[in-house]
This record gives sequence, C-alpha cells and structure tokens, in this order.
Amino acid sequence: FSGLKSMGAGVAKGLAAVGGAAAGIATAFLSTAGATKEYRTNMGKIEAGFKTAGLSAEQAKNTYRELYKVVGDVDRATEATSMIGQLADSQDDLNKLVNISTGVWATFGAGLPIEGLMEAAMESAKSGKSVGLLSDALNWAGVNEYAFKAALDSCTTEQERQALIIETLNGLYGEAS
Repeated sequence: FSGLKSMGAGVAKGLAAVGGAAAGIATAFLSTAGATKEYRTNMGKIEAGFKTAGLSAEQAKNTYRELYKVVGDVDRATEATSMIGQLADSQDDLNKLVNISTGVWATFGAGLPIEGLMEAAMESAKSGKSVGLLSDALNWAGVNEYAFKAALDSCTTEQERQALIIETLNGLYGEAS
C-alpha cells in the first residue's frame, strides 16, 4: 500500500509540473498575442504615414526592422520610423536616414534620441532654422552652427533644406553606423 501511496505522490507532482508548464505556455501565448497586436497597430500607423509620403508599406516595414534591430525598443523604433517616413522622398533618403539614426545611436545611445533628432530634422527642413536635437547633433559633431545656418539660408525650398540636413548628418554619423 505504501508503494501505491508514493506512486500517487509522484503522479501528483508530475501533474502539477505539467499544469505549471501549461500555465507558462498560456502566459507566453497571451504575451505574444499582445505584442503582435501592438506590432500590427504600430505598423498600420507607420505604413499610413509612408503611403501619404509616397513610399511603400514594404519600405516602412524594412525601415522599422532596421531601426528596431539597433535600438531594441518598439516605441522608439516606431516613432523614429514615422519621422523618417515624413522626411524621406526616396529609397536613397530612407537608407541615409536609417544610416544616420544607427550612427547617432552608436555614438550617443539614448543621450541623443533618434526619434527626437528625426523630428527636429523635419521641423528644421520646414522652418529653415536648426532646432532642438538637430542643433545638438551638429554641435556635438563639431559643426559650426553659424556656418550651417548660412547653408540653410542659402536653400530656397524645403526639399533643398531637407537634402542639406540629410547629407550633413550622413557625413557626420554615417561611418559610426
């Protein structure tokens, strides 16, 4: 009878372990489902912005993946990708902006948030004034802000200012990428 009793205890432990594993699997599944829902929501936002800018959903996904691989943060990668989609006019621009973002991240990490830099670059292209984190990125790389302001002033369109900003930042941070 004692043999049956110990066998019963072993079966009970085994069932408890199986139950614990099943609970772990269920938790992991629900966590993945939530993450997948968040990913789909974020990609929907990014793709809409890219399409508005004349870029494709595939370009949006690729840009997001590249940034996420570097920063490892869903929110930061989503926001930076959204800003890049508003700045870029072509695949070449996308490549350069991802290159800039990864170079800045490699150089400063979270000390110079790439999503803020992309937002400042976009605002600077529109306004013709170097603002916020764009000014920091230029100053920290040794660019004379008065010389850059003069270069921005010589541009006659937003597209020219955008190209100047992208080329300047890519020249400063491209190799760090």
